Amino acid sequence: MAQSTPKTDRIRDYMEAGLEHFDMGLVNYRQHPTNVNYIVYRFKDKQRADTFEALLIAEKLWFERSDPDHDEKEVYMFAIEKKYFKKSQKLNFLTESKHKKFLIPSKSLRYFFVTVMLALIVIGSVSYCKSRSVLQAKTTRLQTAP
Repeated sequence: MAQSTPKTDRIRDYMEAGLEHFDMGLVNYRQHPTNVNYIVYRFKDKQRADTFEALLIAEKLWFERSDPDHDEKEVYMFAIEKKYFKKSQKLNFLTESKHKKFLIPSKSLRYFFVTVMLALIVIGSVSYCKSRSVLQAKTTRLQTAP
């Protein structure tokens, strides 16, 4: 485990420059910008970063942490060797699951949306079956017409 150094600060600046224009936010890790043997994980809040660090320490994985300065965007970064990618990815998923929030926070509103979606599926299925029977009736009438 290592702390932030001028070298890691330079790497953080390089990675943040790419974050503004490229990152779509689908994953919170990227290949290290200067060393292909490392993966860099990014966390936007201190709680997730601290949880991830505690999991890394518990698994005894070596990492290098970079904390943001007080005037920067709040992004905590961890550099981990690529050979430990599967282990670190598992820890990353555990971290995200511990801090997961529902898309719709209200339980009653969630059930309301589920009920509406189920009703739409039932209405769509019934109307499809009904249209098939109407289409079949018109087809047989056309075939029997002189």
